Amino acid sequence: MEYSAAFKKLVVEKFNQVEKDTAMAVQYVGQDDFRNIVTTAQQDMLAFSKYIEVTFEFFSTHKYSKIALISIEDPERARILEILQSLMQDALAIMEQYAKCLDETEESNIVDSLHIIKDKAGVISLKIRFDVPAPPMETIVDASLLEICKNMVKLTAISKDYYTLNKMWHFSVRKIYPRIELSDTAIVIQGPVLYEGDFTLETLLYYRMLYPVTTIILSTWAGEVTTELRYMVEAAGIVVLENEKPEITGKTNVKLQAFSSLKGIELAERDKNIKYVLKTRTDQRFFLPDFLNYMRNMMSLYPVRRKELEGRIEFLGGYSSLLTYPFRLTDFMTFGTVGDIKMFYSCSCEDERLENTYRDEKTTEYQYDRVFRLTPRDDVFSALGYTKDERLALCQKIGPYKDPESYLAGSFYERVILGRIIEQSDDELMHYWEFLKNAAIIIDPLQLMFYWKKYDNEYMTNNPLIADGGLTNSTWLQIYLHEFEE
Repeated sequence: MEYSAAFKKLVVEKFNQVEKDTAMAVQYVGQDDFRNIVTTAQQDMLAFSKYIEVTFEFFSTHKYSKIALISIEDPERARILEILQSLMQDALAIMEQYAKCLDETEESNIVDSLHIIKDKAGVISLKIRFDVPAPPMETIVDASLLEICKNMVKLTAISKDYYTLNKMWHFSVRKIYPRIELSDTAIVIQGPVLYEGDFTLETLLYYRMLYPVTTIILSTWAGEVTTELRYMVEAAGIVVLENEKPEITGKTNVKLQAFSSLKGIELAERDKNIKYVLKTRTDQRFFLPDFLNYMRNMMSLYPVRRKELEGRIEFLGGYSSLLTYPFRLTDFMTFGTVGDIKMFYSCSCEDERLENTYRDEKTTEYQYDRVFRLTPRDDVFSALGYTKDERLALCQKIGPYKDPESYLAGSFYERVILGRIIEQSDDELMHYWEFLKNAAIIIDPLQLMFYWKKYDNEYMTNNPLIADGGLTNSTWLQIYLHEFEE
């Protein structure tokens, strides 16, 4: 096979198998099967080494890739070859430790060797993914990127709309990624592990490569994490937190989400040096390399205007974040100070308004009809011109019930800022806009190169920057600068 992203994926898979073998060996120390498992690990490591040799040969003999996405000038070539040589040396060092495991009789010495292997494995797993570039494949069997683009041209000609492809570099690494040292920030990735395509694993390793000293916590449920996954992420210095599910989970998934998020945040909070925390999900990824720096910079640019908070809270715009549906902010991401984000997820999730949303199907149907069909007709300029009576009438149509997204943000506002439950006579939409203006920041998905491996979003998304009724960074800035009447 010609060297490409697909070949590089095979290299990664080969080393993943080595790590899985070693994880099993750790479990079988002192047992009869231990020697067989270590021998298998040696064989898999040898196969991995041969793949590295093929990669080394490619970069030794090729001046550039076919599609010129990788510049292999002499300094760059020397850097890549040096990395590949170090990978071969690391592989050799691991092979030596495997040999020690087979020769040793003292169990403590065997355990020491396995620890050395794990430390080196964590280094190798990042190097092979992110330090060795690989060109993407343009044609695989019948699938041709060129043919897809030709069909998009035809579609554009017929529909008169324009279409583009949005590349997300994964195994096709084109440039050297930055290593950004942020020791006062934590990332909490919450939710069930997505094993398809090793998505959660690859996300965790990507974040670790970008932020080598940042605390990264996978907060999930007991039984979700396999022995192999735990070994691979811990080898890269990532913390695994398996939580027991609450006995009472409530009518929606919001209680589970809040619970596992809070547990991860509380774990991060134990490190007194950590000031900021990002809560994100196991089925989503930010491809922007400096995404944490971007979020921190936004905090500096827009100081909070509420004494109850240490800083603003950042949310992801687009998708289900809406302008005229009170507190309808996507639950994908929150970023802020540890104390503020902890308060955000410290909700009871036992609000009657939340449960009624799911008990009353007619109410639910009407709410979503309002959200996804009527609300998109409202733009920020006309919405900010609504009278109080018009705002009250709109909220009355939506009703008092809360879906998970609006419950999390709305209950936070009630508990922390307002100090009471919003009543039907309140101007709830104005409360929402005041919250956005003084205590929140909205970031667009495209600004973070956001990727969601769910539904059709895996391959195509409607442009989340279109502001028709959606809450985007652009509409948020209009609210931020708008002078509301007292």
